[in-house]
Amino acid sequence: MRTAGIKNRVREFVYSVGRATGRLLGPRPDEALIATLNHPDLVHLARELLADMPQAVSYDESVTISDRRDWRTHFAARLTGSGLEIGALAQPLCTHPGMRVQYVDRHGSDELQQEYAALGSAQTARIVKPDIIDDGARLATIADATYDFVIAAHVIEHLPNPIGALEAWCRVVRPGGLVYLIVPDKRGTFDRRRVRTTLEHLILDYRRPSADRDYEHFLDYAVHVHRSSGDPAIAEADRLLKTDFSIHFHVFQPADLVALAHWFAANVRPIEIVEGPVSDPGAGEFHLLLKASP
Repeated sequence: MRTAGIKNRVREFVYSVGRATGRLLGPRPDEALIATLNHPDLVHLARELLADMPQAVSYDESVTISDRRDWRTHFAARLTGSGLEIGALAQPLCTHPGMRVQYVDRHGSDELQQEYAALGSAQTARIVKPDIIDDGARLATIADATYDFVIAAHVIEHLPNPIGALEAWCRVVRPGGLVYLIVPDKRGTFDRRRVRTTLEHLILDYRRPSADRDYEHFLDYAVHVHRSSGDPAIAEADRLLKTDFSIHFHVFQPADLVALAHWFAANVRPIEIVEGPVSDPGAGEFHLLLKASP
């Protein structure tokens, strides 16, 4: 196995699955969940990562903290009609009879299952079959004003150009359509050592794309997530770039997405924050619902 790549996928598994289910928030890891990794080396690595996982995070005034509740179900209830979910993999948003969802991913089912094979058959078997094969950041095959909503859960942080992606998502929804974002809070994930992305940086990525600036994200990831340094860090960044590995390009706290939404509304196209950011205490993610204005 390629050790660095496997470690990164285990980190994603531990944080995204564990935080989403709430089963890894206590002082002891959930052995049943860890056992699904189906490999002794991965089990050992997962336990090491869990020991290093923060048990709680503090939040700023831009996010509403509530008693623990199922925010995904809450926001799903606000989505009606036809919509897209981008990059759902094995954790699609819950649905209800009033919503019809088509799934978008950059690869088909077989390729996705192969890409995430290290997580074990139990997880890969749950990967939803994409209805549309497309770059979720551009949606080039989707006509304007086609859908009532777009769901992007743990997607925007993976994209080199988040503002461009938000523009595409707003483009494909009808006037008054909704864009529902679920975003990792860096303080509760493996990104906690990284510096949060500034609004100015995001604007540059939108207006002046730069391969050199993109490379800095891979290097930052190698240093602060894979904990490399010196020449090994550069070699690891080179590997991540060469394999087009889906790193977290950007890292956020709730206030960062609020600032992004306000700048976007003033400079790209009108949108408004309908609800959020909201989060559970100690959660590794927050929720934000946006409406695309006519």
